[in-house]
Amino acid sequence: MLTVERCRREIVTLHGFFEEWFRGDRSRDTFDRFERSLGDGFEQVTPAGTVIGRDEIRRRVRETYGRYDEAFAIDIRDVEPIATRENRALVRYEEWQTSSEGTSGRISTAWLAAPGGDPNAVEWRHLQETWVDQSD
Repeated sequence: MLTVERCRREIVTLHGFFEEWFRGDRSRDTFDRFERSLGDGFEQVTPAGTVIGRDEIRRRVRETYGRYDEAFAIDIRDVEPIATRENRALVRYEEWQTSSEGTSGRISTAWLAAPGGDPNAVEWRHLQETWVDQSD
């Protein structure tokens, strides 16, 4: 069974990858960690409402290697389940990004699955993000 705790660890760990990747603090050879996390048919709905497929999001992340300075950080907050069933989970969390340009927040809803029923592996199937105002 895919637990909420396992989903929380995946969300935090993947965003840790993003922090290091976007700052250029990790080897380009580690990009496969991100590639493996996206399931077939993965789609992301950006905060601006654009739907991006798996290949496009992989391209965008790859191209943003080292884009931010050492001030860039991501804080994941309030991971909570919306629905869980055996090897699938729909979870919601807050993501706060801080850079030298300021702080931005979003509420994200992610559809995650344990591929092949493996509870130790987590695959992202869908991600919906919505901007949130820090004063809310």
